[in-house]
Amino acid sequence: MQYKHLRINGILFDFNCLTKAGEFGFSALKKAIACPADQSILHYIERLSDPIQKKTALTELDRWESSAAAAAEPTEGAEALISYLRSKNIRFGAFTPNRRSFIGQALVRFKNLDPSDFEIILSRDETGRFGFHPDCILQASELMSVPIDEIAFVSDSITDIEAAGSAGATTIFLNDCLERREEIACGYRISELNELKNIIRMAAPLPAGKFPNDLLEQFFGEFRLEDPSVLIHPGVGEDTAAVDIEREQVLVLKSDP
Repeated sequence: MQYKHLRINGILFDFNCLTKAGEFGFSALKKAIACPADQSILHYIERLSDPIQKKTALTELDRWESSAAAAAEPTEGAEALISYLRSKNIRFGAFTPNRRSFIGQALVRFKNLDPSDFEIILSRDETGRFGFHPDCILQASELMSVPIDEIAFVSDSITDIEAAGSAGATTIFLNDCLERREEIACGYRISELNELKNIIRMAAPLPAGKFPNDLLEQFFGEFRLEDPSVLIHPGVGEDTAAVDIEREQVLVLKSDP
């Protein structure tokens, strides 16, 4: 968890977080380009030194990307989240290690989103890279005219999260697998896109100078007060707390939020 001043005026999404296509045809693609099973397809192609072999691999990759894009579906909550960002005037963009056309094809299944809605799109065509690099988030910051410390990067890739964090961005790791609980150097961790709204709310100026009750309740929920001397615990709507002092007196604490 990051404990620093939080402000979010721009968001760069790993496009994989907005769509779900699974590992569509990965095995067949690896076999077609002779990529070892334990290697990343993109990194393998990037490192190919034979120009003919690389051209053939890229042709197969383009064919796979078209098929995968056609099969892609919106991630649950993706369109609602985009609508929320629009309502808050928060700029957003997308990153993909695939070709730019991949995003256009994948968005066909979205009802209210197309490529023109994104402030920026960083694909392999724009970055010239086969994967995410700290330069990508810096490029997004420049193109969106948003300071790097006010940019949030949302991804389900550990290496991409670490790269964005090293560049100074706020990082939000989307982890929808309950079994995957390893330690990750990220600012925030969410299990579904809808949870991103509360992070954005926490980064916004307080309405009427008060912390929203629903967020305050979540904050209190993180504490496990097992001390039997605490008779009345802090809570939403509770301006007092009561503590048993050596079981002889009760100390009542009053606050005015």
